[in-house]
Amino acid sequence: MSLVPQIDLLVVWAEAAIAAKKLAVSLPAVFVSIGFPVELGLVQSLAHPGGNMTGITSEAALETSGKRL
Repeated sequence: MSLVPQIDLLVVWAEAAIAAKKLAVSLPAVFVSIGFPVELGLVQSLAHPGGNMTGITSEAALETSGKRL
C-alpha cells in the first residue's frame, strides 16, 4: 500500500525536494532550506513557482551572492 494516496501535502527538507519533484507529480509539495531552486529545476521562477512545488530557500538564486557584496 502506497502512502501517497493517504496524504494531502508533502513537506520535504533540503535535497529530498529533488526526489519529491520526481515522485510526487500531482501532490502539492513544500521544500524547506534548499539553495537555488530555480537552477535545480524545482520551480520555474522565484516569483511564479508553477507546478506543485513551492517553499523556503536558503539561497534564492546564483546572482544574490554577488549582489550582497
